[in-house]
Amino acid sequence: MINSTTWTYAAEILPIALRSKVMGLGALSHFVVNVAITQAGPTAFANIKQNYYYVFVGCSFFFLVMAYFYFPETKQKSLEEVAAAFGDKVVLPDANGLKTEEAIFKAKTDHQQVEMAKSDV
Repeated sequence: MINSTTWTYAAEILPIALRSKVMGLGALSHFVVNVAITQAGPTAFANIKQNYYYVFVGCSFFFLVMAYFYFPETKQKSLEEVAAAFGDKVVLPDANGLKTEEAIFKAKTDHQQVEMAKSDV
């Protein structure tokens, strides 16, 4: 549960200004936790045996509570709505801008089809 959130939440949802900093902290914390688990594992299994798994259950439960209370809900929201929830400035194209983008896309598509037809000959 924690592993996937480290990479997806920071990379996809946070504002652009924070992404690189949070991804760096996420990668650092991921590495530190992996080293700690690797170092503590043999000793923990020797001392508390299979009860060591309850440590992972507790950590997952703690993170679930933190995510529930502190992570904004993004289910069934568009990328623009998610960006606005995190404080990004959202710029939506007006009707003229949308028509211009569609015309440019159509022109590029038509050009690619002509180029493909030329290469087939």
